[in-house]
Amino acid sequence: MNPKPLKLVLERVVFGLLITFGITLLGGLVFPAAYGQWRTRTEATVSAKLTSVEKRLISTKRGYKTSTSATFVYEIEGQAYSGDRISIWRSTGQFFDSLDTAWRTGQSIKVFIDPIDPSYAVYDREYFLWPSAAAVLMSLVSCGMGIHGFRWRYQQNKKPNKTLHPTAGNAPV
Repeated sequence: MNPKPLKLVLERVVFGLLITFGITLLGGLVFPAAYGQWRTRTEATVSAKLTSVEKRLISTKRGYKTSTSATFVYEIEGQAYSGDRISIWRSTGQFFDSLDTAWRTGQSIKVFIDPIDPSYAVYDREYFLWPSAAAVLMSLVSCGMGIHGFRWRYQQNKKPNKTLHPTAGNAPV
């Protein structure tokens, strides 16, 4: 078996995966958070009542990480809505204590809504630059490496092959 076609296939797979990773990172993490931030840009708020609050433990290589799950209900112009978005940018583990206290005491919480579509609500919309900047940078680097790899391979394939082939009549005698 000629190893060159296998090498070309592996190169294409690696370059394709780099581009896919970059696009997925951008589209899966950064875009939804940025879109949520944009939807609540007017900072319109309503009072909401918590219906449940849960602390979840997630096993990691370094131990455990906590996350918070909460549901809330709110009303706008006689229409009832429910939501479960805790935060757009930050890890939800840090919100457990304040949300649990509000839930146990029956306090209402303030949620940010999209005035055009009031079914979209989020408890915390504070923006943090470093996670989004790091994700965008990683996405661009990954896509750039994949595109550069494809371009490099294309240019390598365009170069004329200078090897001597005995069947071409130019073999040494």
